Amino acid sequence: MSAHRLPRSGWIALLSLTLLAGGCATTGDEGPKTAEGETIGSLPADQNPYARSPYPLPPPAEAPKPAPIPMREDAPIEYVVQKGDTLWDIAARYLRDPWFWPEIWIQNQQIRDPHRIYPGDVLMLHYVDGKPQVVVEGGPRVDGRAELPTLKLGPGIRATPVEQEPVMIPVQAIRPFLIRPRIITWRMTHESPYIVAGDKSRLVFGNDDRVYVRGLPEKPPQRYSVLRPGKRLKDPDTGDWLGYEAIPVGDAILIREGDPATFDLTRIEREAVPGDRLYPYDDEDDDRAFFPRPPPGDPQGTVMSLVDALSSVGQHQVAVINLGTDHGMEKGHVLSVHQPGRIVYDKFVPGGEAGVQLPEEHVGLVMVFRTFDRVSYALVMESYRPLREGFKLRKP
Repeated sequence: MSAHRLPRSGWIALLSLTLLAGGCATTGDEGPKTAEGETIGSLPADQNPYARSPYPLPPPAEAPKPAPIPMREDAPIEYVVQKGDTLWDIAARYLRDPWFWPEIWIQNQQIRDPHRIYPGDVLMLHYVDGKPQVVVEGGPRVDGRAELPTLKLGPGIRATPVEQEPVMIPVQAIRPFLIRPRIITWRMTHESPYIVAGDKSRLVFGNDDRVYVRGLPEKPPQRYSVLRPGKRLKDPDTGDWLGYEAIPVGDAILIREGDPATFDLTRIEREAVPGDRLYPYDDEDDDRAFFPRPPPGDPQGTVMSLVDALSSVGQHQVAVINLGTDHGMEKGHVLSVHQPGRIVYDKFVPGGEAGVQLPEEHVGLVMVFRTFDRVSYALVMESYRPLREGFKLRKP
């Protein structure tokens, strides 16, 4: 057999190797390259950084560990919810940062309304795989765990009624903002029905007073909110005009249609005057269950107005912020408030004074309870010093 002659099986094997090598060459996957475009794999060993390194490839990055839940050292193992408790108060008994409450609150499937907490509920703290959990394990609402207290009177049984008011954020501070529109446009301030006069020769009107209204539409609703256009809101960060703040006055009930129409005033919070505007009563946001939690992402905002305050607000007062649904805000989102650092002059710098920007200081927490497109209303939950317009908002 000639030295250049191969058997048939040898030619097939050689052809297969050739095709395999050609296929690898045409894939375009030549491995990593240097800055000059040379394939690292083709470099001599003394010039190949992968050959010189004892670790040809870097180790895979470890997955980030979740942040620990900031539990209080004195968190109670068992707590019976009392009348007058708020959700924020209960969360603060267990957590150093109350807005982490959803992380430990376990919704019990055996009770009718697992999203809310009621007086009489017995809360128990457990640790599952090292993670804290708070569950309802007793109280009148838990079937088979606790019974309603009873009093036997002859052949019958009289059940003592269970307190049914849920535990939540102090709603009395924000009720007027839940059921009335608070941001109104220029068109709304000029085209809405308005009070023209009362049935008595007065300049101001109060509860149960009868007033006359012009500009009522056809087929008007029965119930209206009475609002007074307030100051114009300007976004301090973008300079955009966002609308007008509406000052709540009270409610009005339609008695008789016409021009002018007849209304009776109810639930007056401040004296009504001619020129106050009427807006259809809005009860779509009359949901009083708020579960405080941090917002997603990294929101950056500013306090742009204070409600019923001249220069500052404190705990359980209301502020207007320039973050809304367009920024991902929802009811219950908690934001940290920071006082901007002022500029001081360093007299010890050689060659003259120089301006120094002091750092921000954390001064409180606010919770969003009503949202609009680019504006929200927030309740001050904690304040370590007075909160003012221009203070910055961050994720807690």
